[in-house]
Order: sequence, then structure tokens, then C-alpha cells
Amino acid sequence: MTPPALCDITAQVTHCINTVHHGDLLLWHGAVQALPHVKTAAVQFSDTIRIGSDDECSPIVRHKIEENLLRLSPWRKGPFRIFGLDVDAEWRSHMKWQRIKSALSLRDKRILDVGCGNGYYMWRMIEAGAQSVLGIEPSWLYWMQYQALSAFFAHPPDCMVLPLRLEEFPSGITEFDTIFSMGVIYHRRDPLTHLMQLRDLLRPGGTLILETIVLRSEAQEIYWPHTQRVAGMANVHCLPSTNALKAWLNYCGYRDIRLIDMSETTSMEQRGTKWMTGHSLQEFMAPAPAGSLHPMRAILNAVRGD
Repeated sequence: MTPPALCDITAQVTHCINTVHHGDLLLWHGAVQALPHVKTAAVQFSDTIRIGSDDECSPIVRHKIEENLLRLSPWRKGPFRIFGLDVDAEWRSHMKWQRIKSALSLRDKRILDVGCGNGYYMWRMIEAGAQSVLGIEPSWLYWMQYQALSAFFAHPPDCMVLPLRLEEFPSGITEFDTIFSMGVIYHRRDPLTHLMQLRDLLRPGGTLILETIVLRSEAQEIYWPHTQRVAGMANVHCLPSTNALKAWLNYCGYRDIRLIDMSETTSMEQRGTKWMTGHSLQEFMAPAPAGSLHPMRAILNAVRGD
């Protein structure tokens, strides 16, 4: 049964779509509504999320799917294959998931994915055995992408995405077993408040998976970019070193803090495609200034301490 708090939020979302003048919201909603009404039980959650088999729809229907999904560009997370149509997103998100999945067990866990995008990682969590996954994503475009893809499921998994910021999250829903915050904290003006908000949503002993760009430093350092841009990304307020991140987590009431992975982001993982035609990593890094380095991203695991 859907909790009352989620029922209230769902009603608010419907009201927003119908009444709020939010840039391209009505155009995106129109693209979702114009998709062919086809359902499939042939869904595979793997490195490429596969929805439907290649021969389940005609070329005409596949073309209509492609036409309307392109209206929802840019596609940042993926890849997907939908009735034989490849949606080659900017990020090869399976590469990051490979670095995460061997480090933790999600079997029978209740999960919150903060900044979940179009749901790619949520479906990988279901593949890993999660009981349920709730995502929050403030971008209406990515929320519409999730609605478009999930509309093809004949038997939807226990997933839901709400177009909310963390501060708008309903107070009646707490005590998640695992919370993911990936690619979010450097967009926050107050990263410590972000970590405390996440801690308060975890059950005692619950796990936080934190992924972010970090400084290449072994000291407790923090970089505050004056342009608020890093590798082409806007709205970047701070970049800590991994040791600074560990200190933040400790201060905010986490324990058993450990570094799962550190990897340099290259154009093998993030690049422009037909589905993301704007500037991507390769345009921002080349021609690169002498001595410049690709962004370094870290994944940390921490447990709520009580």
C-alpha cells in the first residue's frame, strides 16, 4: 500500500503538470503521452537495460518511440535498448555500477536514491535484489524520461520516482536501509546539511553510498571553484579530498567509513552521442591546458551511527 505521504505528493505532481508553466514541461509531457501504448514483460535489468525484444513491435512503432524519446533529450544516464532501439546515453552508467555493486549487498533492502535521474541505477538496484527503491529527482526532464521508460513495463518493479528536492521530501517516510547520493553533494551549498539530512532518513545501522568528484590530495582539503564550474558542469560549489569527505561523514554522525573506489572519468565513460548532443567531457577537456587532469570520482560507504 502506498503511504499517505506519497499519495499526497503524487497528487501535487499531477497538479504541477497540468498547471505550472515550467519551461518545456508540457512539451516533455506531450512526448510521453505520444509514445505508442505498448507493454512488455520482456524486461532485463543489466548493463544495458532492455525493455522489450527486438521483434515485439514494427519498424513504424519503433520509429515513433525513437521520435518521442529524442524529444526528451538530453539522455544523461543509460544505456537502454527499447524494442530494438538503442538509447546511447552520455554516461555509460554500467561502468560506475560495476565499481559499486561488488562492495555491498542490497538483498531485501528498502532504498532511497537521491538525485536518481531517469532511474537507470534504481533498476540496477532491483536487479541486485532490493525490496523497493524510491527515487527523488528535481529535474522534470529526467522524471519524464523515467515515466516514458516505465510506461512500457507490463509488470512494473517496486520503484517510484518523485520530482522533488531532498528538502521537499515527505517527513512521514524514514528509516531506509540504504541511501544512495551519487553526483549530488558538490551541487550543494551546504554539504554538511546534506549529509545530516541523509543520516536522518536512514534507519540506525543503515548504509549511505556517497559518490562525488574529489580532489587529488591526501590532505583534508576543500576546493571552492570561484566560477562554480568543473569539467563543464555548472553549479559546483565545493570539491573535497577523500579525507575531507571522511571527516565530514564522521562529524555528521557516520561510522565505519570506507573508500570503495577512486576512478578517473574519461571519455570512455562520459561522452556526447546522438542522445546527448551538447558539450560533454571530451569538449571540456580537449584541447586541455598543460598539466590538466580528468575529474577524479570517489565512492564511499558509511553507516549511520547511533
